[in-house]
Amino acid sequence: MSPELRIFTQGGAFYVKRDLTHSQKLGVALVIAKRVLYDIEVVQNSLIGRLGTNSGFSEEDLPSDIVGFYRTLHHYTRDTIRSLCDAIPPSEAKSIWKRNGGLKKNFSFKPNLYKTCSCKGKSTAWPTALSHMTEHKDGVRPWRGSDNPSVFDK
Repeated sequence: MSPELRIFTQGGAFYVKRDLTHSQKLGVALVIAKRVLYDIEVVQNSLIGRLGTNSGFSEEDLPSDIVGFYRTLHHYTRDTIRSLCDAIPPSEAKSIWKRNGGLKKNFSFKPNLYKTCSCKGKSTAWPTALSHMTEHKDGVRPWRGSDNPSVFDK
C-alpha cells in the first residue's frame, strides 16, 4: 500500500500521508480547504472572472469561508455562529458599508475589523472556536502529474 493517498478537489489534487492522527487529519483538511478556497478567489479575481463580477477576494470571502469550514466540521448552527462571532445587527453593518464606501479587497483569511457602536467594550479577537486547528502542512503536498506518487517533497 502506498504511504499516501491522492485527494482530488475542484482546486487540484493533493497527496496526503496515511496513518495521521485525527488532529493531523483535521489540519490537513484545513490546508487543503484554504488552498482550494484561495485558488477559487484567484480565478474570480482574474480578468476572465472579473468580466461577470468583481467578487474575487471580496472583503468577507476568505474569512467567511473559514467560518463555513468550522461550521461544517462542528455542525454549528447559524445561530451558534452569530453568537460566536458576536454578530452586529444588519442596520449597523449597512452603516459601516456606507461609511467605508463598500467592500474592500482582502487577500487574507483574517477579517478586516471595523469599530462599531455595539462592539464597544467587547473583544474583537477572532473566536477560538473558529481558529483552534493548526494547519498540518507536513501531511499534505500538491500533486503534479509528473510526481512520483510514493515520495513526499521535503
